[in-house]
Amino acid sequence: MSDTSAACFLCTPAVVTLRESAYEWSEPRTLCAPHKRDVRLDDGQSLADALIAIEPLEGGLLAGIFNPVLIDSSARRGWTDFAAGGMAIFEDRFSAQTYFEFRACEFDRNVDLLYGLHSLAAEAGALPVPATNKDVLDLLQRLAARESAAMPAALREPSRGRGAMEGLRDLVRAWQFDQHLRVLRGRNGTPWPRSAAEAHGWIACCNGVDEPWECPEVVAAMLPVLAELARRRFVTFANGAPQR
Repeated sequence: MSDTSAACFLCTPAVVTLRESAYEWSEPRTLCAPHKRDVRLDDGQSLADALIAIEPLEGGLLAGIFNPVLIDSSARRGWTDFAAGGMAIFEDRFSAQTYFEFRACEFDRNVDLLYGLHSLAAEAGALPVPATNKDVLDLLQRLAARESAAMPAALREPSRGRGAMEGLRDLVRAWQFDQHLRVLRGRNGTPWPRSAAEAHGWIACCNGVDEPWECPEVVAAMLPVLAELARRRFVTFANGAPQR
C-alpha cells in the first residue's frame, strides 16, 4: 500500500468521502511527522520508546506486533506500517479491531480478495465454507476466474501480484501471526518485545508459512471474519457493485 493522501488526518480531521470503483480502491490518510511523535501503544507506552528498545531491528513484520496505536487524547486508533526503514501511521476507516482486519481492508490485493468474496456472496446468498483441500482449490479457482474477467488490464501491475490470490496468501499468514501473537503475549506476560533479540524471536515464532491450500481449516476459520469485513468495507456499494 502506498499513501497518496494530501493531508494529515489530524491536521485535517474532516471526514473524507470514499470514492472508488472496482479494483481502484481508495487509500487511507497518514499522520504527519509532528503528530507521529505523540503516538502511544494501547498500554500507554510511547510508540517511539518501544521502537527504540528494539533497534536496530526494522521491517514490515513489526506491524504485526506494534498495532494498534492511540493517536490522540480521545484514544482514537491508528495503524502502523513499516517499510524501507520508515514508518507510516494510517487512519482507521473501517473500525478494524486487529492488524489482520486493518490489513484486509486497506491493502489493494487484500481488498481484491474481499471484493471477490463479496461478489460471490451477493450472487449465492452466502460465502462458501471450504472444509477440504479440494474446496479451497475450487474457491481459489472461482475467485481467480472472476478477477481475470473483471480486473482492467491497466491495473495488472507487477506490484499487485495475482490480486485476490496474493491477498489470500497474505491474510492466511497475517491470521496465523495474530493467533500466535496472542498466545505469545499471554505466555510472556508482556504485549511488546523489550529488545531486538526478543522482537526477532517473536517474529520467528509468529510468522506463518502455510499456503492457503495447505491449511483449509485456517481458510474456513477466516471466512466468517472476511465476510463481515467485506460487508463493512463495501457498505457504500449498491447491489454488490462499487459506485463512483
